[in-house]
Amino acid sequence: MPMSVKSAKNQLSLLASFGASYQKYIRKITDPVALDEDYEHIDSCDLDEMDIQWQMAMISIRA
Repeated sequence: MPMSVKSAKNQLSLLASFGASYQKYIRKITDPVALDEDYEHIDSCDLDEMDIQWQMAMISIRA
């Protein structure tokens, strides 16, 4: 069954959100200047947001 334009836009938006959160995460964990102490200062809300975005992306892939 063909996908509606609205549904496609929603899925692309989720995918873009996933990509952005992934890039933020990768920058944080691959920064050579960052020390272990710096990771303690990562805001837990940011991690929660990335987790929610990851879960939404996985749901859209399964759908």
